[in-house]
Amino acid sequence: MKFLMVSFCMLFATICPLRAQWNLIHPYPQNSWIEDIHFVDTQSGWFVTGAGTIWHTVDGGTTWTNQRKAYPWGLTSIDFLDLQNGWTAGSYGPIMKTTNGGANWYSLGFSPSQITQLEVLSPANCWAATEDGSIHRSYNGGAIWDSSFQWPLEFDEDYWVPPGPIVGMSVLDSTSAWLIGERMFRRGSGLGNIIARTTNGGLAWDTVRINFPGRVTDICFVSAMRGWYTSDSASIIGTTDGGITWRREFGGTSTSVEPFQDLFSIGTSYL
Repeated sequence: MKFLMVSFCMLFATICPLRAQWNLIHPYPQNSWIEDIHFVDTQSGWFVTGAGTIWHTVDGGTTWTNQRKAYPWGLTSIDFLDLQNGWTAGSYGPIMKTTNGGANWYSLGFSPSQITQLEVLSPANCWAATEDGSIHRSYNGGAIWDSSFQWPLEFDEDYWVPPGPIVGMSVLDSTSAWLIGERMFRRGSGLGNIIARTTNGGLAWDTVRINFPGRVTDICFVSAMRGWYTSDSASIIGTTDGGITWRREFGGTSTSVEPFQDLFSIGTSYL
């Protein structure tokens, strides 16, 4: 679960050029966790909370309105194709869709697992990451989901080491995607951060363990070479060579702010 309490919340991944300074904005207080945020342009965006509320801005995050005030399940992810068509899901509840910018939502049926993140590139190209370390894909707008990936299990002496959650996902197109999350390594190694990449639509995945401090919280790529991930140590770690090497680009000092939770881009010009 993502865990940033939003009485003092940062939507740090806002409307600033990729190579410029990072800025903080403060949404209207709503006394819950912000779980995910998505903007379709520099002005229009949504975020969802652990209390199951959906919030919407049309002025770049200066003001927010609550589009859904009561929901039995917490929401963990939201994604929009455009100003009208969006999807959201969460803790074992139904996957929901809107076709009018969030004014109304309808159920597509219950999710295959506890969803940590949704990525919708088109109605025929939907991806869902889960708490149990798996990826599911839908080719009909979220009505039916097929399993695509599972963190590999490791056998340690007399028991299987369970997988950890996928906490972040970045899908570039129908073939290329990145995952980031936690998994339990063999006895004595404990939890570790891990990144996985596919270049063939999820048929095969390459994985690499990463060693920067802190627990990872999200990942975002804007091209095959340029990407970032965030951590609860308030750091932004970037790569310019497709994940071969990584370096800290923000945070990780005594002056760092609260833990970063979500990372997203608007095209390739803003992050």
